[in-house]
Formats: sequence, structure tokens, C-alpha cells
Amino acid sequence: MKSTPILLFVLGVLTMALALTSPCAIARADGAPPSTALPPDAPPPGLSPSKVTVADVIAKWKTAHGTEKAKAATEIEVDSIDAYGLTGSDRTVSVGDDYLDTYTLGPVTTESGRYHGQRWRLNENGIVVLEVGVHKKNQVDAQALRDAMIAPTSGVTVAGEVTSPVPAYVLKVNPPDGRLEWLYFDEKTGLVDRADAAYPDERVTTTYDDYHPVNGLMEAWHTHVSDGWVANDTDIRVLSDDVDVPVSSDQIKIPDGRAPIASFPANVKSVVLPARIDDGAVIVRVMIKGRGLDFILDSGAGGILLDSEVAKELGISTFGKSVQQTMGAYESTQAIIPNMDVGPISLTNTYVDCVPFTQQRGYDTKIVGLLGFDFIANAAVTIDFDKGQVTATPPGDFVPPTSSIAVPIALDDGVPYVQAQVGAAIGDHFILDTGSTDVLVFSAFAGAHPKDVSDEGLGRSISSYLPFISASGVGGEITMIPTQVSSYHFGSVAFTDFLLMRTTGGSAFEAEDSDGLVGYDVLRYFKISFDYQDGYVYLEPGSFLQGQKATTQPTPHPK
Repeated sequence: MKSTPILLFVLGVLTMALALTSPCAIARADGAPPSTALPPDAPPPGLSPSKVTVADVIAKWKTAHGTEKAKAATEIEVDSIDAYGLTGSDRTVSVGDDYLDTYTLGPVTTESGRYHGQRWRLNENGIVVLEVGVHKKNQVDAQALRDAMIAPTSGVTVAGEVTSPVPAYVLKVNPPDGRLEWLYFDEKTGLVDRADAAYPDERVTTTYDDYHPVNGLMEAWHTHVSDGWVANDTDIRVLSDDVDVPVSSDQIKIPDGRAPIASFPANVKSVVLPARIDDGAVIVRVMIKGRGLDFILDSGAGGILLDSEVAKELGISTFGKSVQQTMGAYESTQAIIPNMDVGPISLTNTYVDCVPFTQQRGYDTKIVGLLGFDFIANAAVTIDFDKGQVTATPPGDFVPPTSSIAVPIALDDGVPYVQAQVGAAIGDHFILDTGSTDVLVFSAFAGAHPKDVSDEGLGRSISSYLPFISASGVGGEITMIPTQVSSYHFGSVAFTDFLLMRTTGGSAFEAEDSDGLVGYDVLRYFKISFDYQDGYVYLEPGSFLQGQKATTQPTPHPK
């Protein structure tokens, strides 16, 4: 049995604003989680001390779980799915340690899998992403449990026992660099009835029942997942689970992806997009149903987003309804737009997320959407901040500039994770975010490296006369603290006495396992090219870099 994935959609529009300023109009989700909802890290209610040991609980579980008759060479599991007001199916084909999962919900099908050790996913618009393993907390927990089955470990302890909803022993799983979880083992059956997991800003509860024997092992055929928002409840029922059935290698290999949603004019190697750069924001004109709309070209967005009110005005049908959280909670639906035009580039049958989101910039510009991963992956994009120009090239025709700095990226979540250095501290998971005006350090990174993010004085001076600085984005606002660090290093360029922003508290906006954002305050010094197909971003030093307190040296390109 597989676990239900928690999908992350990073929405990166970020603007610094003083208190009482409102650059973004955000409509929050109606209603709220039940008043009885527990904080993510709260212990289970009704927990009392227990005399059992971890070894006792695991021994009883092993007996109840059973013994595999023989290592299954293949397995095909088919589930029914009920989520977000939609129904669908989930089919997983496994061969040894490799698998391919096909997930259909409503009109949309996605895939994910592992092939010869390489994890991958195919998103709603048919783009294949090879994952490098940005998120490891769940794997760390799984390994801690495996270790606890062999010998005692500090990562797995007895939290106690509960009497409701059924008498159960509770194990606390909390290894270093893992996720805080509580596992409920039924005192009567020995099987797992429930798991509570702590995620940023939410507690995810998964319940298991209707156990069936599969190849000698007892497996739950009914799973229910809840994060406290009723609209997000997901119900999964196993319809069939067959082992040692014929499976061909074609059924588990990494797919090539579906036909690209973007088409360029014939015999064209590069096009200029209808774009301009306004106070750090890259604003692109998008045509939908004959109406011109302003979007932000946002590498910090894991997809394409359209304001839900604009979708209604255009008569675009939406489906599914959920509550998402970044800077706050908001209602989200989805749509498939038959035709969108970004200058000479046509997008066909494009999956988009629809949320209440607008941003007023001046008197004549209203931002109503984000062009993120699904656009950039279909059109290698170059932003020339010196010229204020944006160009796009068919991915297969893109040639890296010979004088540029090659920066490898990880695209696990549809956003480019890059390496950056603050002081002596190196982080591999900074998000390169054209939707952010600032360079941000998230609270977890700052907490782990307090000396490197200590303020040299300018930050305190700014805070003394601007005490309320906030960042505004999808779902609300977060507080930020200006901080002057001794050095900031990105893409073979080192800046000294650099002013950045630091967030003050963990939230879903901070994107779990992320170190911060690399925004306009650094990107403006370069001409930057996004080559998602080959997994690189290329930086060409621009005129703004001259005269700065920085040193630069181009790095060799990968072969």
C-alpha cells in the first residue's frame, strides 16, 4: 500500500509593503477548520501514560501484520478516489522497487513513479519532472521506524495510550530532520488505525480500516485523509490488489510526457514576449478569449494561476474545490483553458489553478495571474533586466550563452531550487523567484545559522523607523525583518554588506524544506535564462553589477 502524497504548490508573488498598505487583494477561504482542530505539533488528546515499550507495540504489530508469503515480483493495485468534490481512480503498477502510479481525479490525470532508482512525476499539463529528493522528512521517519523494529532508537518512543476513538497505543516518531508523527496501534488488533503528521500550518490525520490479507500481509483497504478543512477530505478505497501478475517494462518506465501545451510560430528560434519590468516585477500580457490580462512571470509559482473572479467573468468552467494555504487560507478551484496566447506563443488546453488573487500596480495595471512552471518549462525564457526585455525559445532550440554562469536547479516542486550562501552558511534549497522583489531567508535557515544571519546594523536602523514591514502574497501577509549580512553569495557572485529580509515564523508560505527566496534584489544584476529541460539557470552579469560590492567569475558549463 502506498501513502497519499501531500502536494505542494508554491505561489511566489511577493512585495514588500509598509503597514496599512495593501498591494495585493486576497480573498480568504470561507469558514475555518473546526474549533477542535489541534495545532500541528500538539500531542494526541486524551493521552495517558503507558507501561508498554516500543518493542512490545512493534512485536504485536508484526504478528498482526503477518508474514509475506514470498517476495512479490509484481503488483497491481487499483483504488477509487473521492476528493475535492470529484471522483477518480488510482492505479499503481509495481515491479520490485520500481513503480508507476496513474492518478485520475475529475478530468485530470497525473503520474508519478520510480524507475531504476530515479523518482519522477508527470504533472497536470503533461510535463515530466525528474526529482532529486528535496523533501526527505517522510523517508527519514520511515527509516526510523525500520530501525526501531531492530533495536531501540531515540527517534521512536512511546507517547502513551488513548481510549478514543478506540483503545490504542501511541508511538511518537520524531527523528532528527524528520517529521513529527503519532502512530495509533489498536490495542485489540495490533494494527495501525491512525496517523497524525505535523506539516507547516496544518495537522494531517490519516485513518485506516477494512483490513484485507494481500500475499500474507494485512493491508488497509480504506484510507481517509483530513487536514481539518472538510473541503480537503480525501477518501480512498482499494478495489483490487493483485500480486505476481504479468507486467511489461513499458508499464513502469518513465514516460516522455504528453504533447507540449505551447506552440511557437513556424521556423522561429526566438520570440520577444509582450512584457515589461515594473519595480522588479516581470509583467506579461496574456490573451484569453480576446481579453488582454496582466500576469507576472513567476518562477516561484509551481504552475499557472488565474484569478477566480476573472475566470468567472470570462465564462471559464472550473472544477474541484479545496482550501490551500501559503500566507493564509484561501479557496482554490481548477480549470482547463482551451486557448491562451502569450504574444506569438499559443497555449492549448492548459490546466490552471484558480484562486482569489489580484494585485494593483499603479493606475493602469491589475495583475490577475501568474505564469509559472508550466509556461517556463514549455518555453526556455530569458529575462534581460538591463533592456527590460523578455524572450522565449523552444526548449530544444535553446543554446546556453557562452559567457554565463551555469547554476544547476532542482525542480521537484515545479520551482527552481538553487544553492546560495549567507555568511559561511550554505543552503541548497533557496527558491529562485522572479515573483519576489526581495531576497528572503526563511526562519528555519535563520534559526540554524544565527551568526551568519546576524544584522550588521543597517537592518536595525531601518526597523527603528519602519517597524512594520510585511510581505504580501497569495493568502495574506507575513512579517519580515530587514537584516544586513556580512556577505551573500549566489551564482559565483559574492555581495558584501548585503541587505536581505528574514521571515519570523514558520508557515506554509515558507515551503517545507526550503531555505529562502532569491528575488529581484539579486536577479536584477543579471540577464537570466531558464532552461528547465536541461536543469540549469544561466546568469550573464549585467551593467547593474558594475560598481557593486561584489566579485564575479563565470563557471564552466556542464558537458
